[in-house]
Amino acid sequence: SEAMVTCRRHAIKCKVKTGVKKDGTLVAKQAEIYLNTGAHTETGPTVTGRTLTRILGPYRYPNLKINSFCIFTNTVSAASFRSIGGPQTAWATESQLDIIAQKLGIDPVELRLKNLVKKGEEIRPQYRPLDADLFKGFKLVTDRLGWDGPISKEGRGRGVGFGTTDPGAPLASTSTVHVLADGSVVLLCGTSELGQGAKTVMSQIAAEELRVPLERVTIQPIDTGYTPFDRSTGSSRSTTVMGKAVQLAGADGRQQILELATEHFECPEDAITLKDGVAMAGGKKISYGELIHKHFAMQGGELVGRGYAHSGMAPTPANPLFWEIGIGAVELEVDQETGQVHVEKYVTAADAGKALHPLQCEGQDEGSAMMGFGHTFYESYQFDGGQIVNSTLVDYKVPTFDDVPHEFESILIEDANGPGPYGAKGLGEGGIIPVAPAVANAIAWSTGARVKSLPLTPEKVWRAIREKNKSR
Repeated sequence: SEAMVTCRRHAIKCKVKTGVKKDGTLVAKQAEIYLNTGAHTETGPTVTGRTLTRILGPYRYPNLKINSFCIFTNTVSAASFRSIGGPQTAWATESQLDIIAQKLGIDPVELRLKNLVKKGEEIRPQYRPLDADLFKGFKLVTDRLGWDGPISKEGRGRGVGFGTTDPGAPLASTSTVHVLADGSVVLLCGTSELGQGAKTVMSQIAAEELRVPLERVTIQPIDTGYTPFDRSTGSSRSTTVMGKAVQLAGADGRQQILELATEHFECPEDAITLKDGVAMAGGKKISYGELIHKHFAMQGGELVGRGYAHSGMAPTPANPLFWEIGIGAVELEVDQETGQVHVEKYVTAADAGKALHPLQCEGQDEGSAMMGFGHTFYESYQFDGGQIVNSTLVDYKVPTFDDVPHEFESILIEDANGPGPYGAKGLGEGGIIPVAPAVANAIAWSTGARVKSLPLTPEKVWRAIREKNKSR
């Protein structure tokens, strides 16, 4: 109910015109984007700005003219929602690419490969160049789907899509780690746990840096009275930015332990090994707790490591801190008598940089894709006089386990190319973007019916098929 009375994702209309050569080379793109931001500003202007980048996808356009408009209406306010402006704009761009491919008689995968931006090239002028190998990821996805064309031997439709986002991920996070006299570690960081696994990942990073077992690390509950500052939990920045602050705090704490161990063993730092909460040198060892007791004259005490993620760490150009990429491919079957769509297989891939917790990363990417199936097939607000009339889960359907594809695979691409700890990038937002256009493209290839608005309800698909059959 909170979404019904507080904020929602922006409803968007896109008008897209693309110039393309007969061989499939994209030469120009013109787009007008209109966002229904509701009655109040919220983050509408920010979302509007992001659509300017996300309408481009990961494709090379020598000429661009993009205008985006944030429009106030007498409806519930819209605000930031997973991958702001991404699913709506990719819906237009990725759908149109398949329309182009069909008219030119080019395989839609080949059309994308011909126009993909390469690593090190600009997606948007004056923005940071692309930091990922899209060709590698795209091949992994299409190979796993078994792509040999947009229609399978069984007559099922296939579709593909990209999600390309420029997360805000502002560099403004502080963390502290406290190594206590019993050898345990207390971690303070301001990232909110919303089910995304932040507590686990932050604990992993602290344990890795301090060379202690994971079970010795405890995260203190967040309290504005004592928790260090964090800009926000969003923009795929938790692991990347707050994680970096935690890494630096852990490294600071580790250095303090090394200094105590150097004094204790009377040897250089490079002769000391830290492992499992113990310092070792020359065949001797001492626990962190014992070092701390000794340092504080056997009166307990603690060591405090501090870490700061700040603007001085930003790359040049600074925006975006990293590119978040989602790739999706689908194989589906359409009942042309009813318009019902059954997703047989969906493959999703995310550029994780470095997956610090692979199972959680897969869960984030799969969850993002399933959220995408929501607005693809079901989710849509119905308004009457500015009021939402389908405000309960009886009338507003969301995906359930029955909607999980028969085959569902998540691929993590790890090139350690991110700015976060150990080369990690943020993920969890890219996977939602390509779902809808990939599904619509697959429907179009298998039935000849192109649907240009969401959600793809059975009635809407059935009517599109009927109209297509009438025009033959």
